[in-house]
Amino acid sequence: MMKCPTARRRLLVAALAAILVAATTGLRPADEPLEPFFENSIDVRMVRIPAGTFRMGSTRPTDHRVLGQSWYRTHGDYDETPVHDVRISRDFYISETEITVGRFQEFRQEYHDAGRYSPAVTGISYDEATAFCRWLSGREGRPYRLPTEAEWEYVARAGSASHFSSGDTPPSHGEANALGVKNMHTGALEWVADWYGPYRPESQVDPVGPASGWGRVVRGGGPQGPRGNRPHGLLPYYRRSANRASAPLHYRGMHPIGFRIVMGELPRTPPYPARQPFSLELVKQRNAHVDAGPPADQPWFRRRPLLAVPPENMMPDAVKASGLDPGLGGHNHSAGVTVTPNGDLLVVTFTAATQQAEYRPGNAFVVTRRRFGSEQWDVPSVFMDFADVQDASALLWTDDDTVHFFGGGVGLTGVPFRWTSSTDSGATWSPVRLPLFDPPLRGYSPQPISTAFRTADGTMHVPIDGVGGQSLLLASRDEGRTWYDVGAGHGTRGRHTLYVVLDDGSLFALGGKDTDIDGFMPQFRSTDGGKSWKERKSPFPALASHQRPALVRLRSGRLFVASDWQDRDGRLASPRAAPSLRSQTTMARAGTSRRCSTLCRTRLPSSRIEIRTTGRASTTPAQHLDTPWPRRRPTGRFTSSRA
Repeated sequence: MMKCPTARRRLLVAALAAILVAATTGLRPADEPLEPFFENSIDVRMVRIPAGTFRMGSTRPTDHRVLGQSWYRTHGDYDETPVHDVRISRDFYISETEITVGRFQEFRQEYHDAGRYSPAVTGISYDEATAFCRWLSGREGRPYRLPTEAEWEYVARAGSASHFSSGDTPPSHGEANALGVKNMHTGALEWVADWYGPYRPESQVDPVGPASGWGRVVRGGGPQGPRGNRPHGLLPYYRRSANRASAPLHYRGMHPIGFRIVMGELPRTPPYPARQPFSLELVKQRNAHVDAGPPADQPWFRRRPLLAVPPENMMPDAVKASGLDPGLGGHNHSAGVTVTPNGDLLVVTFTAATQQAEYRPGNAFVVTRRRFGSEQWDVPSVFMDFADVQDASALLWTDDDTVHFFGGGVGLTGVPFRWTSSTDSGATWSPVRLPLFDPPLRGYSPQPISTAFRTADGTMHVPIDGVGGQSLLLASRDEGRTWYDVGAGHGTRGRHTLYVVLDDGSLFALGGKDTDIDGFMPQFRSTDGGKSWKERKSPFPALASHQRPALVRLRSGRLFVASDWQDRDGRLASPRAAPSLRSQTTMARAGTSRRCSTLCRTRLPSSRIEIRTTGRASTTPAQHLDTPWPRRRPTGRFTSSRA
């Protein structure tokens, strides 16, 4: 079939340009002259970038009054250090601007532009960007690819050492830098080739980053969009030449990430090994065995420090100076805890610089481990970090021989959670996955809750916060390939609700913050798999923000509950207002034979925990709840009941 004149002219231009570059290497040696630019077969203007050297990273002061970030980020982000020398050894071509919607639609006609960053294409995944490069390479017979992270920063700096190629304030959109390239500080965010990971301190030639990671590097801004008046990824601070962000490979949707292309062979430099957190190293693969434990006929509790974390609100520079992982913040919140198949205790929590920084870009998940037989916790270090994204709300679940991690956070638009799995007690993990919902999930807050479980038919269940003061129960029948909302938008009242399966197959749920029945947490039961719930009052005081109960089904079948005795206004709840423990036990028992239940009160006089037993639910009348309370305010309540 005869090609149209326009198409023939494009191919002729491409053929003439190919004479100027070696088809086998992409470019001639750097000391030979090359054309300063050419237009390829899809009318993308490619600009020649000469080889050279630069300082990668930054420790320059960052004034929040000028750049818009949180006040405590005074010298950039920790992942911009150590600053190191980089040499780009060969010339290469880079597109003058980001790939546009029209050019991308030549590759994928079904792409629909959301219009927020037009004419630049956005909302595509790393996989789609690299597929475009392969398509264009096959069309022209030349090596197109994404820029490496070092190449991107080299071009963005354009010989400068300031925050932007134009100085310490961003250039105007469409203004070319000293190398003739546009929009690196003002346009769409851009995927680059490297896995995200910490910098190496030594001088490097043509670096290509670590060998693996959770996500790929994003440059030119941060993925986290505006949320109220909080800092976000489109502010000047996140547009700096040195700023680094990252996202999962398969992340697509209504987000600001696009890409630009490089023409030239990928450097042959080998990637450096990815750095592992210490808690993922030297993990013994064995079955834990305990010969003897505490007496089974009486309550037993032991307290030990959990995390070796900095003091609350310790500033990033002080954390780094202390020798701790510089990604560790002074505020650590919403931990996931599990016993791994080898008997270790594994904890993942999210970390932020301060409590006020919880919803801002720059949080991360940190991990620590208490190894079986040890009395000490490993020093925590960063586990998973999508840079310049709010990573928050960790859920760990030991599912037979597999440990699953579910993480939330508002920074990845349209992603209720990301998850990964380990079959060796947390030593190695699968690539991060993003859930596919059919139908699409709506009305949620991306915060997984502390409990996950399987029902008898093998269906996986993961609870997540909803909106408007409710919790949703999400499920998958195909091992996580697809997910659905069990209640179709209708969940349990209250956020942070906890769920367990009872002996008869029904579901029991407890609590939720910022909701109550006469000042007490609600409890729920469902006999149709979570599609509908019956609600009643529990004996536990209502909770507020920054409070969530714990609910664990023990191996014996009993339910273990930990909660606060204070109400959400900080007042000591009146035990006389609680329903009888007998009625609470009956609901949790789900039709099984009566078993005794022990109500334990805790208080914290100086440095020890005192346990006080008050009676058995099946034989002791409710007036035992009217016994006098100690003067010292108790800090928690524990109860177990046969389910």
